Amino acid sequence: MGVSKSLEQNFNITAIPGGPSVPCPKCGKKAFTIMDSDRFGQCWVCGEKIRSSSEFESKLDTDLFEITGEINDLCAAEFQQDANGRFPSLTGETAFKFCTDPAPQGRNHHPDIVRRLRWGAVPMGANFAEPFDRHIKTRTDIIESTQSELDAFRCGKVVSINSPKEKIATVEAKPRKGRPKKDKRLEELESLVNNLQAEISTLEEYRDKFCTVAKSAAGWRTIPYTDEFGRIGRIDFRFPKTGKENKKFQSFTAFPKKHLFHGLFACDGSNKFALCVEGPDDVAAIQSAFARASKDQEDIRLQNVVCVPSASQYSRNAAFSVFRQVILLFDGDAAGKAACEKLALERTFRVATLPGGFKDADEMFRLVGPADGIAKLREAIKSSAVQLIAISTVRDRIDLAMSRHGKEDARLDRERKRDAAKIFIDDVKNRFRILIDETNRAPHLFNPATCALAPVKSGNPQWQKIADAYGVNQSESLLTFLEAEIGAVAREISQTTEIHNDFFSQAVPDVDGKTKNIICYPCGDNQFYEISADAISLRKNGESEIYFTTNENAEKFVFDETAGIDLYREMILGSFNYDEGDIGAENYRILTDLLLCAPFVSHLFRTRQLVLFSADAGSGKTTSIRKFIQLHYGLSADVESLSEKIEDLATLASNRRIVILDNSDTAQSKMNDGVAVLSTGGRFSTREFYKQGVLFTQTPIAFLFFTSQGGFFSRPDIASRTIIIRLRPLPSFRPESSIIDELAKNRAKVLSAFIKRLQLILAALDATEPIASQFRLADLGSFVLRVARYEQWESSALDLLDALKVEQRRHSVEGDETTELISAWLQNGNENRHVTAGEMWSELCSLAVEKRQNFYYKHSAKSFGRYLTSHMPALRLYFDCEKSDYRSGGYFHYRFSSRKSAESDGVGQWLVESSDTVH
Repeated sequence: MGVSKSLEQNFNITAIPGGPSVPCPKCGKKAFTIMDSDRFGQCWVCGEKIRSSSEFESKLDTDLFEITGEINDLCAAEFQQDANGRFPSLTGETAFKFCTDPAPQGRNHHPDIVRRLRWGAVPMGANFAEPFDRHIKTRTDIIESTQSELDAFRCGKVVSINSPKEKIATVEAKPRKGRPKKDKRLEELESLVNNLQAEISTLEEYRDKFCTVAKSAAGWRTIPYTDEFGRIGRIDFRFPKTGKENKKFQSFTAFPKKHLFHGLFACDGSNKFALCVEGPDDVAAIQSAFARASKDQEDIRLQNVVCVPSASQYSRNAAFSVFRQVILLFDGDAAGKAACEKLALERTFRVATLPGGFKDADEMFRLVGPADGIAKLREAIKSSAVQLIAISTVRDRIDLAMSRHGKEDARLDRERKRDAAKIFIDDVKNRFRILIDETNRAPHLFNPATCALAPVKSGNPQWQKIADAYGVNQSESLLTFLEAEIGAVAREISQTTEIHNDFFSQAVPDVDGKTKNIICYPCGDNQFYEISADAISLRKNGESEIYFTTNENAEKFVFDETAGIDLYREMILGSFNYDEGDIGAENYRILTDLLLCAPFVSHLFRTRQLVLFSADAGSGKTTSIRKFIQLHYGLSADVESLSEKIEDLATLASNRRIVILDNSDTAQSKMNDGVAVLSTGGRFSTREFYKQGVLFTQTPIAFLFFTSQGGFFSRPDIASRTIIIRLRPLPSFRPESSIIDELAKNRAKVLSAFIKRLQLILAALDATEPIASQFRLADLGSFVLRVARYEQWESSALDLLDALKVEQRRHSVEGDETTELISAWLQNGNENRHVTAGEMWSELCSLAVEKRQNFYYKHSAKSFGRYLTSHMPALRLYFDCEKSDYRSGGYFHYRFSSRKSAESDGVGQWLVESSDTVH
C-alpha cells in the first residue's frame, strides 16, 4: 500500500505523491510531503514518517534498519533540551554547542536544522549492544522451539504432515530399500535453523563492530545516513572540536554505501533536483542559511541538499534515480575538481562552482552570512552546466555493453541491447531536447547547440548522423531497438509540440489584444524568417518554441532588402500567358497572385480550393508553375505526376504545403474521391502496414495546383471548388534551361520580392475582419475581399468572384458528351418540350446508338436524373432549361431549349442577373 492511500484510509487525508504539503496526521500542521514514488512521506515540523511496506525486503534488513534507527534516536536524544533548557548530559551539551556555536569555536549551524537532520552525540556508558541482543534472542528462541521437532528426526522418528486434517503423528521409522528419502518437513526445519544461525552471526558481528566504535567515540557527535525512504543505514562519528589535529572520524555501516544519503528530504519531499555537496557540514550550512534568512520563505524547502559517504559513490548510487536532475557542488580544491571530472566519465551531472573562490559552502556562509551566501548559491545553481561525457567515451561504453552477453541467447541479446540503450538515452537526454510531434506522436531530437531537429526514424539522414556519432550503424538491429526505446521514453517525459517540415502560418495575439498574422519560412542552416506585417526577422530553429525539420529539397537564401515587388510580378506572374476570355488577362494575373499567396496563410483556409491551369499544349503552363515551386524549394524541386493510388496522393499532400500535379487529364475516376477529401479539408485513414487492426491517419496540409489541357475532374462537388486559370499558346518559345538559369541567378531577389508581397498580404489581414460573400468557396472569397478592401479594389473583386462562378459552371460540362447529345436531341423537335428525366434518358440512349456516340449514363436512368439536378446551373450556360416545381405521376419535369448566342450574350452580366435563381 502506498503512503497516499494509507493517509486516505487511516486519516482521511488526500495527498498527491510529489505534490504540495498536506496536514500531518500527528501534529496537524500542513508540512507533510510524499515522494513521487509514493513509498515514503515525512512531516518537516514534527518529523513523523510513513513508509510503504516492501514484500521483497528480508527480515534481517528490516531488523538492521530498526536497530540503527533505535541507536540514532538514543544519540539524537542527547541534543533535546528540557523545559528549562538543560541537556541530558554534559557530553550532549558539548557536542551540540560545537555544532551551533559561531566560528571559530563551532560550526555555526542553526539549532533547528541540527535537530531536523537527526544529529546527536554518543552518550557516556550507553548500552548499544541491547538492540542487537534483543533481535539475537528472538532468533535464538525460534531455534530452540524448533529443536524438539528436529530431535525427533534425529532419534529415528518421522514427522508426517500429510494427513487430511494436518495432524502430526509420530511412528517408528521402517527400514526401506535404496537411498533413504528426506522428509520435506525436515528440509524446511534445517533450512530455517541454518538461516537463523547465519543471521545471528551477522548480528553478533555488527554488534561487536558497533560497540567497539562507540566505546572509543563517547561524546562524539553522530551523523546518520539514510536510504531514499528515510531509514538509517550508517552512522558517522566525528570528534566535536575544530582544527586539523582534531579531525577524528569513525563510522558504522550496516548497508551498502551505494544506497545511502545524508540530508535527503531534510528540507522537502520534492525530487525535482538534488544539490550534492561533499560533507554533512556543507548540508547543514546551506539549510541553516535558508532557515536564518526567513522561516516563512517558501524556498526554505526547495533544496534537496545531500551528501553521500564518499564522492566516488555518486555515480553508482542507485537512489539518485529518484531525482530528475543532479547538481554537484564539490569543494573548490583540486580534489573536488578531480572528483567532478572522474564522475563525468561514469554518469552525467550538472556541475556548479561557487563564485568568489570559496573552498566550500560551509566556509562561504560562515564568511559572507546567510543573505549574500544564498544569492551566491543561487547564482552557482543557475550557471551550472552539464559536464558531458565525450561521445567517443559513450561509444566505448555502448560497445562494452553490447559485448557483455552472447548472441546465441535471445534473452541475453535483449539484455545487452537494453543496457546499451540506457547508456545511449541517458547521454542523449543531456545533449538533446526530446520533443513529440503532436500530429503523429513521433519523437524528435533537438540539438540546442546547432538548433538542428532530427526525427527518430529509420532512413532519416539527421537521425542517422546522430546514431553514427555513437557508433550505431544503419544495419544494426540495435538501431531499431533504440528507436523503440526512445519513443517509449519520449512519450512519458517529453514536450509535445507542433513540428513543421515546410513554411506555415498562424494567428497570434498581439500585446494590445489584437490578432497578428505571421508566416514562418525556413531558409536553411536551421533558421527561419518570421514574416509579419511589421517586420521580417531571421530566427533560429526552436526560437519561440517553433521547430522545423530539415527539408532536403529546400535551399538556403538570404533576404534582400533592396528587392522590389515588381521583380516577383515580372518573373513569376509574367511567365503565364493568360487568355483574355471573359475574365481578362489582368484579372487572371491578380487572381494568380492571390492564389499563389494563399498557401502562405493556410490558417485562414479550413477548406481548400483546387487551382487548375488549363490550356492546350505549348502554353508554357508547366514551365511557369515549375518556376514557382523551384523559387521556394530550390532547383532540385519539380512538379509531380498524379498517381492512380489515393495513398500516394495522401502521402504527398501530407508532407508539403504546395503540391503541383502536372498532366492531370488522364486521372482515373477513383481519384475523384481523393481530390474531394483534400479540397474539403478531410483526412485520409488507412491501416498501418502489417497491422490489421491499427488505424493510421494522415492530415493533408497541401494546396493543390494542377495543369491540364481540359480533361480535368468535372464532378460537381469538385468542379465547384476548382478555380480555372485559362492560358493560351505562346507566340514564341525559349529554351527552358535558360528560363531556369535566369531564376537560379535571381532566386534570392525574387523570393525576397515575394516575401515583401506576403508582408503586404499580412498587413491587409491585420487591418480587416473576415468578410462574408456569396462565393461558394467562402474562405477564398473572404481572403480575396479582405485584400481587395485594403488595396481599394473591392468592387472589382466582387465582379471577379462572380465571373469565377461562371467559369466553374462552364468547366463542369466543358467537353461533356452529354451536352452534345442534348443539343442533337433538341434539333429533333424537342425544343421547350416537358419531359421526365426517365423519358429524356431513354430518348438520349436511342440517339446515342443512332449516332454511334458514347453516352456515359446509358446504364442508369437514376444517375442521369442526378446529373440533371447537380449540373443544372452549368447547363444553363448553354441551354435555356428549367426543372418544374410540380410533379406529374410522381416525377419532376424538365424543359430545354437552345440558347441562340450563349457565348455572345455577356456571360458576366447574365450571371449577375440570373445565377441566384435556382429552379
